[in-house]
Amino acid sequence: MSNLCLNFIELKKTFSNREELEQDIMFKFLNALENLTENDEICFFRYLYPDPKDIHASDLVDWHYEHWGVKKDCSFTYDSIQSHNLELNISENEIEFSIDFDTDWVGPIKFYEYLTEKGYEIYAEFHDEAVGLIGKYSSKDGYEEDEYTIPTEAEDYTDEEKFELEKIYEQLDKKYKMFDANYLRLEKGSNRCITH
Repeated sequence: MSNLCLNFIELKKTFSNREELEQDIMFKFLNALENLTENDEICFFRYLYPDPKDIHASDLVDWHYEHWGVKKDCSFTYDSIQSHNLELNISENEIEFSIDFDTDWVGPIKFYEYLTEKGYEIYAEFHDEAVGLIGKYSSKDGYEEDEYTIPTEAEDYTDEEKFELEKIYEQLDKKYKMFDANYLRLEKGSNRCITH
C-alpha cells in the first residue's frame, strides 16, 4: 500500500487575448471542473497530458512515471471538488488557479515540468507525512525536497530542535489543515511529545 502525498499547486498563464485563452487546454479543463455534475469524474493529469493512444496497458505505469512522475492520476468528482480548495480567477487574458490533491509517495514533478514547458507559471508543494518528506517545485527554481524527522517520545531533542519541529508542524497544519488539531506538539522544557 502506498503513502498518500498531499499536493498543492498554484498555476498562472497570461495570453495575448481572450480568444487565445479560451483555446488553451487549461481553460477547457477548468471549465469542465467547474461544471462537474453528480456522476462526472475528471482526471487531472490525463486531461492535460493524456496517455498515448497506442500504448500497451502493460507499459502505462512506466509511461506515467516517465511523464507525470507518479504512478496514477488523481481525479475530481462533483462530490469531492469542494474538499480540494479550488480557487479560480479567469480574466480577459489570464488564468490563475490553485487546488490541492493527493498522489502516491511524491509530487508529480514531471507533470509540473511539462506544464512549465507549455508556458505556465507554477508554484507547487507536496508533503508525505508518513516518510517525513516535504518538497516544492516552481517554474522559476525547479524542484527541491527536504526530509524531517517525525518526533516520538523516545527521542531526545535540543531546545532548538524542539522549536524547529514545532514550527514545521504548525506551518504544515496552517497551510494544509492536515493534522485536524491533533498534531504533535513538543512540551516546553521536556523531551516528551504531547498531542495538541
